[in-house]
Amino acid sequence: MQAVTLILASLAIATASFEPNASGYAKWARTHNRVEKPSVTQLRSFIENVEFVRQHNNDKSRTWTAELNQYGDMTAKEFKEKILMNSPYVMDNKMQNHNAHKKPIVKLKDTPKSFDWKGTGAVTPVQDQGFVGTCWAFSSVGNIEGQYYQATNTTMKLSEEYFVDCDGTADTVLNHADCSIFGGWPYIAYQFATTSGGVPTEESYPYCAGTGECYPCMKGPENLCGPPPYYCDREERNQLCSNEKPVAFVKDWRSVSTDETEITSDLYQTGPLSVLLNAATLQHYKSGVWDGGKFCNPAGLDHAVLLTGYGNDDTSGIDYWNIKNSWGPKWGEDG
Repeated sequence: MQAVTLILASLAIATASFEPNASGYAKWARTHNRVEKPSVTQLRSFIENVEFVRQHNNDKSRTWTAELNQYGDMTAKEFKEKILMNSPYVMDNKMQNHNAHKKPIVKLKDTPKSFDWKGTGAVTPVQDQGFVGTCWAFSSVGNIEGQYYQATNTTMKLSEEYFVDCDGTADTVLNHADCSIFGGWPYIAYQFATTSGGVPTEESYPYCAGTGECYPCMKGPENLCGPPPYYCDREERNQLCSNEKPVAFVKDWRSVSTDETEITSDLYQTGPLSVLLNAATLQHYKSGVWDGGKFCNPAGLDHAVLLTGYGNDDTSGIDYWNIKNSWGPKWGEDG
């Protein structure tokens, strides 16, 4: 498989279009429940993004289509700051050399040509993280949900908010930390889960950080995470962290190989995997086999997702990975 090829299914023929002007913005805003009167900066970004989508979709060499989704009035810089990981220490591939527990490699000769954990009970419905940097919590929880299903044959929706509110663990060797709405690392979240006692259900501790229904604090160290939120529900959040009852217990975590043949075997045998990628060009993704683009830097990992399957695209002949993202079911191909 190609190292930067990711999916999300067959190429779409058409996508919704918006005129590059204030009227087009108002139409787009109504579609995405946004304020119809933009700032000068928002309108400028929207017009530039309309042109990007038009040029991209007119390029017949592309294997994926673009659209003006909920991020249509953001600059690339704003998208990175609000949605991706924007910490003082940018994600990179140093994790490959991290002294983690290495999962034993078992290469299977008979893995199917295509496979996906979606629809088996191991993958819960897509959620929307909102305009905050909490992808790390969704990726971590998705992996734990898959392991819970493997152990119990029961689908259980677990709590991302628990990690956002309660996890401030730091890795002082690599200068990484879990920083609430400002980003974090799945491997550190697993370490937190092993010491905190486990993970509660979504029902008992629902996600609110990206909905505006709560104001999370940040327990991570400021020297790694940056300044904490100007305001947060400290007393309420601390009480919730102390009172929660876990249902999924994490004993340990293990890293997997970066070799894609070995990843295929691990995915098929173990369940959905938490993975990192450079998502800068996913801002306008709609459908097709996303290849990262010519400006994608595989060493600049800034987004965490859940790897659920793999296959080969009949149209392009390209091998792909299937992922579950955390940008809502309307993003891409059903999320």
